[in-house]
Amino acid sequence: MFMRPAFRVVLPTLLAIGASASTCWASVVSDGDFSSWTMFTNQTGNSYTVVGTGGNPGAYANFQFNAASHSINMYSAYIKQDYTNTLALTGQTFTMVADRNGAINSPTSSSVNLGFAIQQGSNVWYYTGTELSSYSGSWATSSSVSGSFSSGSFSLITGSGSPNFAAGVATKFGFYSHTNNPAGTYAMAYDNYQLTTSGSLSAVPEPSTLAIGVAIGVITGGCAQVRRGKRRLAREDN
Repeated sequence: MFMRPAFRVVLPTLLAIGASASTCWASVVSDGDFSSWTMFTNQTGNSYTVVGTGGNPGAYANFQFNAASHSINMYSAYIKQDYTNTLALTGQTFTMVADRNGAINSPTSSSVNLGFAIQQGSNVWYYTGTELSSYSGSWATSSSVSGSFSSGSFSLITGSGSPNFAAGVATKFGFYSHTNNPAGTYAMAYDNYQLTTSGSLSAVPEPSTLAIGVAIGVITGGCAQVRRGKRRLAREDN
C-alpha cells in the first residue's frame, strides 16, 4: 500500500539501453495533497479550499470565483510553497499536467479555465501561451499545458515586473484558474499536479520508491517510458 506523498522532484536520469546510451534530461515536480500551497488572486472574493476526500483519489484543491460584482478577467493562482528551484530555467520547456473535475461542485465550472503559473518573491505570473478551456464533467486525467520558460510569455496576476529565469532566482511553481465571465459564481476542482521540465531543477531528497520506478523505466527503455512510469508512481495511493 502506498500513501500519496506531498511532493516529489525527479532529477535528470541517464538511461543505458543495451549497448547504447541516451540522456533523458527531465525533471518532475508533483503533488497530490496540496498541504503547502498558497492562493494569489487579482480580485477580492475569490477563494480556495483543500478538500480531504473525493479527489482522484484522496484530497483535492477547489477554486471558487465570485464574479457577480466584477467585469474584468479574473485570475487566481495556486502556488506550491514547499519546493523552490534556483537553477536556470532559461531555454527549458515544460509540460504541466493536472486532473480536473467540473461536476463535483455546485455551481459547476462552465466558465473556468486552467493554466501554468509561477512565483518569484511576491510576484506571481501566469503563462499566456496556452490554457485549457472550461470543463464540466467528472475527473478528467492528464489535462496538460506545454510551453517554454521565456519572460515574454508570462503576464502578471499580482506584483510587478517580469520573471527572471536565470540561475540563482528562486522560483516556485503551480497553476491558475481563469474566468472572464462577469456574472455568477464558478468553481473547479483539481488534483494530481505534475510539472515536467526539459532540464535540471534544484534537488530534494528522492524517495526510495522513486528509484524503483526509474529502474523499471530503464528496463523498458526510452525517455517517454520513464516519464510515463513517473506519472504512474506519482499517482499511487492507498
